This record gives sequence, structure tokens and C-alpha cells, in this order.
Amino acid sequence: LLVCVATLATTLVALERPVAAATPVAVIRTRAGEFQPARGDGFFAWERNTSSRPRRFNVMARPVGGGSQKFRVNKTGTNAANGGIDGNRLVFQQFANGRSDLFRFNLNTKKRRALRNVNTRRWEYWPSISGRWLLFGRRLVNGTRRVLLYDFENRDTRVLAKTVSSKAFLAPGQVNGDYAVWSKCSPR
Repeated sequence: LLVCVATLATTLVALERPVAAATPVAVIRTRAGEFQPARGDGFFAWERNTSSRPRRFNVMARPVGGGSQKFRVNKTGTNAANGGIDGNRLVFQQFANGRSDLFRFNLNTKKRRALRNVNTRRWEYWPSISGRWLLFGRRLVNGTRRVLLYDFENRDTRVLAKTVSSKAFLAPGQVNGDYAVWSKCSPR
């Protein structure tokens, strides 16, 4: 993490002239809480809740140029947290009744399926996908956490980071090509 921060600082110092920011364009305008966006080549997805149901979270998606053609990704009666998009594949977290699993959703066919070789009886959360790689978190019953990298081709899982204290926090970030990022906060 320190290497990344140092590289970013060096890059920012190297910019000698100011860079103009682009004018933001609203993609969605609603009264709902819309957050955790992810964009792919032809689709984007986001997590949503409303003031009338603030504890109900759904993952929504729509074509990039699709106007109001949004659709719900997670199963009715469940909550969901958004993940990431690679091509037409969206990965997301779906949870209900104290159980959380990761799912793959085909944005073209609108077919959802649980990720085999990944889901356990533990709490899997906040996935990101890039090609053959799936980055995600897993919380154990005692509260400790792990950031895991799953290889769809070899069906192999690697532990990238872990906590040993239920008071520590560990969050998977994003996998992109050969790079993965995550954050870790210790109880100190």
C-alpha cells in the first residue's frame, strides 16, 4: 500500500500544469439511495435502497445507453451488494436469513447462478472480477476476515490478506488484470 501511495504522489507531482475536470453527468436521477456503481462495456450496475425501505438493498443494472431499461439482479426477498463487471458478467453478493453467497449474473440473458467452488457456509462478500480472477472477502464465525483471490481456470483460491482479530476490518477492493487491491484496518 505504501508503494502505491508513493507512486501516486510522484505521479501527481510530475503533473506541472493543472488538469481540467470533466463536467459530471448524472446517469440516474431518483429519490432512492443509489451507490456502489460498476461499469462494463455495455452495462452498468449499482446498489440501491429507498427511504421507505432503508434496510432493503437490491442490485440494479441497465444497458449503458438504455434510458430507463433497468432491471433487478438479485432474487426477490433477498438483499444484495454490488460487485464488479467483466464483459457481460456481473458478480455480486446476495444475502438473506444470515447467509451470504456470491453470484454471477449474465447481463445479456439475465441468468443468475451461485459461484461454485467459492461459496461456503461462511459470509462471502464484496466481489470483484477481472478475466479469470475473482477477488472477494470471507468473514468467519469468530469475526476474523480474509481477502481471497479465486482463479476460475485452475479452481484455486489464494489468501492475500487476513485478520486474526474480530476488531480488525478487512475489505476486498478490486481485481484488474494482474493487480488486486484491498484495505486493512487494525484495532490499533
